[in-house]
Amino acid sequence: TAQLSELKADGWYLAAEISCAVDTLLATKTPETALRDGSGNVYADGSGSWVDPWNRTVRSYTVELCQDLLRMGFDEIILKHVAHPNAEVRYTRDVASSLNRTACAMNFAIAVREALDKDLKASGAHLCASVNHDVLTLDGASNGQILDNFLKVFDRLIISTATYSDDVSA
Repeated sequence: TAQLSELKADGWYLAAEISCAVDTLLATKTPETALRDGSGNVYADGSGSWVDPWNRTVRSYTVELCQDLLRMGFDEIILKHVAHPNAEVRYTRDVASSLNRTACAMNFAIAVREALDKDLKASGAHLCASVNHDVLTLDGASNGQILDNFLKVFDRLIISTATYSDDVSA
């Protein structure tokens, strides 16, 4: 916190990124928060192990992390993996089974935003989301991220681009 205060005093803009639905450590330490595959195992892909965005513990944990960062003086919090895996999974709450991926991602986003709203206003900080570049060209339904919906919840969107190559010799 002391180092962050020094950076703020020097005029630095501080942003922190939190991974929300992909959290291998949380899924391992509290397996009751994890999404499950068809065999009942913790669902994991190339990003890591997924936790259930419908789970109240996951939501509370995310909100508490954000509140800690706001107290430390961060100007912006970027939520990464506010999404649904591109797979069929089993949830920790029955209510989620009847809803689609978009509802899952949006419900999580709205719940976190509402829980943080007072803290964000008091600090003047921004709540942002990192989204996949496909959200610009597709409907986002594969992972639940819909551009128009996210623009209503988040102050800014950070859009991950496709792989870039600086090789211009071709």
